[in-house]
Amino acid sequence: MGRKVTAQILVILTVIIWSFFGLVTKLLSDVRMDVVMAIALCSSCLFNYIYAYRSERKFPILKSVKLCFVTLFGYSIYWILYIECIKSYTLTSIPVILNYTWPFFTGIFTILLFKRQKISWVFVMTMVLGFAGIILLQSQGQFSNLKFNQSYYGLLMGVACGMSYGFYSAKSSQVHKSDLPSFLFTGSFISSIVMILYVYLINDMHNLNISLYEVLLAFFVGFFFESIGYLFWTRAQTLAVEEKADITKLVSLANYLPLFSILLLGLIYTEERAIITEGYFLVSILLIVGSSLLPVIIRDKKITSM
Repeated sequence: MGRKVTAQILVILTVIIWSFFGLVTKLLSDVRMDVVMAIALCSSCLFNYIYAYRSERKFPILKSVKLCFVTLFGYSIYWILYIECIKSYTLTSIPVILNYTWPFFTGIFTILLFKRQKISWVFVMTMVLGFAGIILLQSQGQFSNLKFNQSYYGLLMGVACGMSYGFYSAKSSQVHKSDLPSFLFTGSFISSIVMILYVYLINDMHNLNISLYEVLLAFFVGFFFESIGYLFWTRAQTLAVEEKADITKLVSLANYLPLFSILLLGLIYTEERAIITEGYFLVSILLIVGSSLLPVIIRDKKITSM
């Protein structure tokens, strides 16, 4: 029972940390996101190295080449796809919606690729309710506001972004807890190099000036999002495997991310505060809360034995 509570607590802590994603996206929209994320991954690499060294008392080396490749999907590849998606749309709500497909893909990859459990009606309904709440939330109750066809390239990048982190999240659940520190360090180390290369290719390096604000923002993102957040979420996934927990119950909690994100924005920005009083916001809350309660209330009835 203790371990089950620990896994759930780690997921809840991750949701709290990553609820600042909307605020960070708003802050990043005023700076060069690619440059900030390159610095953020470098700072994350530093934090993960300290954590790994303190845990293993030696230089952290991930023995599996396959896992080294997997880490890229959760770090640099994910962020590059998200940045490319944001560049393709005038509204940031569309990239945010596409990004929040990662809980769905986490569940799908966990079920179909890694065979942790069978697909069920509860899983399908949980994902449908949760994603419907997210779309309603981001579209502000007007689905016509969401012009996904504004950029098919952006749509492709956004879906690939969700798939990228979903694959990383599902695969990371198979990492043994003793390998977790080196797994996180390797991911941030390799990805920081990839991200620096990406910045080099798309920017004029001779005229690239970095402000103190961008550096501070990068360290904030690197420490809380890329280090602490990843550590909590990945450890929760590995605990869930150990205790054979239902992936639907854990993943459904991630549907609260955009809800808490908007609440945080409402506390900071006056123009965002009016959203909280709108009718669609209440409906979104009901859909998202319903999606998280469904797997708890109803027993899974399997659709098929994958």
